[in-house]
Amino acid sequence: MTTLNDVNQIKNLDKDKMADFIADLPKQCLVAYQEAKKIKIPENWKEIKNIIIAGMGGSAIGGDIVRVLTNKQLKIPIVNIRDWHLPNFVNEKSLVIVVSYSGKTKETLNCLKEAEEKNAKVFVISSNQNLKKEAGFIFDFKCQPRAAIGYLSIPILVFLEKIGFIKLDDFEIEKSLEALKSYGKQFLPDIETEKNLAKYIAYYFFEHIPLIISTPQYSPVARRWKTQMNENGKNFSFWGEIPEIYHNTIEGCLPKRLKDEFFILILEDPQNPPEYKKPLQTFEKHLNKEDIRWESISPLGNNQFLKTMSFILLGDWVSFYLAMLNNVNPTPVKKIKWFKKEIS
Repeated sequence: MTTLNDVNQIKNLDKDKMADFIADLPKQCLVAYQEAKKIKIPENWKEIKNIIIAGMGGSAIGGDIVRVLTNKQLKIPIVNIRDWHLPNFVNEKSLVIVVSYSGKTKETLNCLKEAEEKNAKVFVISSNQNLKKEAGFIFDFKCQPRAAIGYLSIPILVFLEKIGFIKLDDFEIEKSLEALKSYGKQFLPDIETEKNLAKYIAYYFFEHIPLIISTPQYSPVARRWKTQMNENGKNFSFWGEIPEIYHNTIEGCLPKRLKDEFFILILEDPQNPPEYKKPLQTFEKHLNKEDIRWESISPLGNNQFLKTMSFILLGDWVSFYLAMLNNVNPTPVKKIKWFKKEIS
């Protein structure tokens, strides 16, 4: 596809309607939030010393988002696991949150088994009714796992509030989601490239290798952008974190034949703490000096929840339009399915 302004061509290529799932993300989050309020907490779950969130792929990113959104409130450690096994410290005072959209992810199911063997408290999030446990959130929503990020993240936040570990007041979730809905309208396919930031960035990424950079508070967002470029856009992509990249990545020299193949996007919050501002300005100066193409974007809103979700929504749209430019249907993940079949 040579233009992103042909709406009919976009509809023809988007055979599984990924655009609809992306556009409905604010609504999905709101429904998940309202449904999650019905979660019931077992009475003996007050003595928890650590939290582990286990998941893979599209089911894992929700745990990362929760970790950074709650890091200023939680007084106990929270660890994200993308692996077959739980940490050795897991015991009867651990809370293991198991997230699997399909309920069939082998690595995650093994973590569930280990959690039960260790007598840990288990909370399950899935669309698979067979995974229903004493405590959990089972939902009915048919899509690719990566498109169910609202259902795979919001219930964890609500659960942690119900159990008394955090408060969600500052996030103003319902109000924030209304703002997110309005924000997302500017990225719809019928909005021309000249007025559509998502299409604009997709052109930058097209036939390039995107490198997404963020501060730690947005590292799950940078990872989400990377994986969405992979799964939706069918494009190689990487991500890095500030300030870590100042201690290694900056020293690397791109081969001349590859310099024009990279494009760096910086997720930059104007309200970053002072310690981030000058180093970031210096890094941007370095990119100019090295003649490396880059751009920076800012989030929407004044609370961390809205900022995070606005970055995610924009990134999802960019990955969608990148798929259009790559002339592929963004929904199927044929290589992932092939790989899973080969190792089963």
